[in-house]
Amino acid sequence: MTGRGNDGKPAMGKIYCMYSGRDGQSHFSEAALALKADAAGRFSTGVLGAKGWMYAESPQERFVDWHTSGPGGVSVMLDGWMELEVGSGEKRRLVAGDVLLALDTSGQGHRSTMGANTRGLSLMLDQPVATVMQSLFGRDLAD
Repeated sequence: MTGRGNDGKPAMGKIYCMYSGRDGQSHFSEAALALKADAAGRFSTGVLGAKGWMYAESPQERFVDWHTSGPGGVSVMLDGWMELEVGSGEKRRLVAGDVLLALDTSGQGHRSTMGANTRGLSLMLDQPVATVMQSLFGRDLAD
């Protein structure tokens, strides 16, 4: 279910990015995506490959202590909420409609808490994170 903005139109979700820094810590990035015009006249990142996907539900609130994002991926929040915390103590709360670019594949990782009745869809990337960052942002975020 999509929320509505003040103008009555569907509210747009936010795109969050979490990546591994050269300091061994996970960080959040506010960098804009490097969008390019495509043949259809829209702006996009282009197609990136995925090697699998997973749908998950969390009927009750759950906490997962320090962990990385495995191979890296993209998660779309369908319902509920998820809070992420990186080593600096900085936090982000994602809600339905938000997207997470989970690129912290090494180092300390992050903590996560999922609310009760949270549903999400995750795609696992099939390219090295450095290649994905170059495609999405035009640079390595750790630089």
